[in-house]
Amino acid sequence: MRFTEKIKSLREADGLTQRQLSASLGIDVALYNRFEKGERLMKRELVCKLAEIYGCNRLSRFLVGVILHYKVRNV
Repeated sequence: MRFTEKIKSLREADGLTQRQLSASLGIDVALYNRFEKGERLMKRELVCKLAEIYGCNRLSRFLVGVILHYKVRNV
């Protein structure tokens, strides 16, 4: 699963809309939408905010999955 799919999956699992999550992140909903579509890369500060919203353990497992997927696809 790609990073974009994972952030969407986490958001939907919590029953949040893009508008709600973007408000929690302090960004415009259009920008968040671009993250989910893979049109923009998320800066480290926003990833840290996601960690606060979802909890470090949950986001850590999520990021490990992204890294492993990336490594497997690019070997």
